[in-house]
Amino acid sequence: MPQPDGSVRLYAAWTDRGGPLADRIDRIALARGLDAWSWVDILTHRSHSTHRGRIEVRAHPLRQVLADVERGHRGNEE
Repeated sequence: MPQPDGSVRLYAAWTDRGGPLADRIDRIALARGLDAWSWVDILTHRSHSTHRGRIEVRAHPLRQVLADVERGHRGNEE
């Protein structure tokens, strides 16, 4: 949420059962050696944004992220 001073306030939340799924994704990613750039690439590709007034809601569908991680997606090194 944009603030009057130009900064942004972030709130993070999981949907129902999102936490355990995110933990599973994290364990698989760590085991496969995913680097930070691969995470940026996956989350940028899978991000969905909606706006409600000044508020931007950005969601990352975890099942699609899981599929990318399971297939060993790597960020483009260029």
